[in-house]
Amino acid sequence: PTQPNPTQPNPTNEEASTNTTRQQNKMNRTTLSSFLKCLLVAFFLQSSVANAGATAGQDDDGFFGFLKQKYDALPETGKFATGAAVGFGGSRVAVNSAVGVVKIAGAAFVATEVLNAAGVLDDVPSFSDEQMELAA
Repeated sequence: PTQPNPTQPNPTNEEASTNTTRQQNKMNRTTLSSFLKCLLVAFFLQSSVANAGATAGQDDDGFFGFLKQKYDALPETGKFATGAAVGFGGSRVAVNSAVGVVKIAGAAFVATEVLNAAGVLDDVPSFSDEQMELAA
């Protein structure tokens, strides 16, 4: 009989279940983190657009004015590093959000195809010509 190799661990069912749970928790945290980042970006964009409209023609004051003053005082290398960091962070938020949307859209497509193949969607009535005219 062969003896187990001590250099390669043999995961038990409990360990495999724990690893799966850890992966699911990590995925849930990542999804929540991406959602919160998108919400934060949306809030800042909304408030900056509102502030731009409200402060048109006025001196820069408030949070964004403070940031602009600090940014303008930076040396060229500091401006470069700031731009790189903000660009990297912004691109990560944008790409993660886009990937999340594509995953959801793909899952919805697969779900509707499965429902259609199973015949569940055969019972859903289609629009009549009159309903289509009203919708247009």
